[in-house]
Amino acid sequence: MAEERLKLAVFIDFDNIQIGVKDKLGKEFDVELVLEALKERGEVVTKIAYGDWHRSGEQSRSMTQHAVQMVQRSVTPRGDKNGADINLALDVASKIKAGSVWVNSTNLFDAASGFGGYRESGYGREGGREGLFEYLRPAWQGRPRPSFTPPENGGEKSNWGAYVPARPTLHNVHHADGKEGVHIDRTPKMYIGGKQVRPDGHYTRPVLGPKGELVGQVGDGNRKDIRDAVEAAHAAHTAKPGWAMRHAYNRSQILYFIGENLSARADEFARRMAAMTGAALKAARAEVEASVERLFTYAAWADKYGGSIQETTLRGITVAVNEPVGVLGIACPDEPALLAFVSLMAPAIARGNTVVMIPSQKYPLSATDFYQGLDTSDVPPGVVNIVTGEREHLVKTLVQHEDVDGVWYFGTAEGSYHVEYESAANMKRTWVNYGMRREWASPGEGAGHEFLHEASQGKNIWGPTGGGGAPIRGDDCGCTRYAKAAACRFMLHWPAYGINSAGNGRPCPNHRRA
Repeated sequence: MAEERLKLAVFIDFDNIQIGVKDKLGKEFDVELVLEALKERGEVVTKIAYGDWHRSGEQSRSMTQHAVQMVQRSVTPRGDKNGADINLALDVASKIKAGSVWVNSTNLFDAASGFGGYRESGYGREGGREGLFEYLRPAWQGRPRPSFTPPENGGEKSNWGAYVPARPTLHNVHHADGKEGVHIDRTPKMYIGGKQVRPDGHYTRPVLGPKGELVGQVGDGNRKDIRDAVEAAHAAHTAKPGWAMRHAYNRSQILYFIGENLSARADEFARRMAAMTGAALKAARAEVEASVERLFTYAAWADKYGGSIQETTLRGITVAVNEPVGVLGIACPDEPALLAFVSLMAPAIARGNTVVMIPSQKYPLSATDFYQGLDTSDVPPGVVNIVTGEREHLVKTLVQHEDVDGVWYFGTAEGSYHVEYESAANMKRTWVNYGMRREWASPGEGAGHEFLHEASQGKNIWGPTGGGGAPIRGDDCGCTRYAKAAACRFMLHWPAYGINSAGNGRPCPNHRRA
């Protein structure tokens, strides 16, 4: 199998590079030369150039021909060539997938600020408030002691997740309430990319009431359905503007809207749950009311979990930003079907994530009814995707998928083990329950900071202040001049032309062929 090529993001400080190339080489900056040089290093997936494009007619046409996204810098009254530096650095800092980003500096550490990474550089944090959470668990939760012994082979030959669809279940002519009538074959579809979609395998699975009577049927999802749902969630996350780029206030209003629409259909949902679970109608109504309250809770939290200023000794500002994890796969417990579904979905999308939901395996009809409310609540397509079916089979595909950034699993102890085991192959962030029950109706166990924390990824941006820019610690090259250290670190700068920013014609020893 061919080795996977490195994926590169190129950020070009055009104004600075153009002046340097003209002054020292007497020629125009050639973006094609840069891109050709980078082809040897890997695949260029993002190309962004920052500059004053109103004064760069020919160059802007060249950028367009090579599919480079052009960002217009703010022109300062002085009009100097470094007017875009701080805007460029902060814009790039927001796009970098890393736990720590240093502007005009590097390798700065402080116990008051968290340090850690993403994926290959390792999840988790050390230092600061976020580092403390790595060693804590909620006060109500005992130390997890899963009732499952891992196999000696480490799970490599386990049958976990294997599944063969059952034979179709024949309908009866009786309704769940015992009344006879003409049967209408209504099988709820899956919800992928804002559309009701039939399962890829065309299989269905029965939903039975407490006495074994057929309450309804849902689609029996497979790996292809999960892949389609992940593709839709990924598209919604990376769109311009994507769900994460919407104002938090806008996300909160959509969550309020979902809660209002659920409240308007409370009686319908309560009767559906009573028919599925055999619960008293009063208890079913209480679950619907708790679900509405949970939606309102996270609607209120949507724009109040943004981050903080870290108290470091840096002569500047260290900002801790709570960013969305990305695409989350969420496997819900069997009970309570509606409340657990809402309690897991709401914090995830409130923080800007897009989700692939696997609802209650035993009682999925409350989730398939729920997506009708999503359709009427201004939720963008792909933000919430719902795939019904056998939980272990579907979550195995989720945890193995490279485009899923995190998996939440609330099922068995064995399933929790395999989710963590499988996630090691692609460095996926996981949150599992180790088979332990959770009181979802409790505000302490079923809601709160723990859910918001798991739905966010911390990033610390170190931004020194003061004139001239701080040099990169440990580097003595000319790249520290004119506060270009960030440019040399974050984007292709002078080395492609064989000179450093001091303009002496020699390759920069630290950043040769950046």
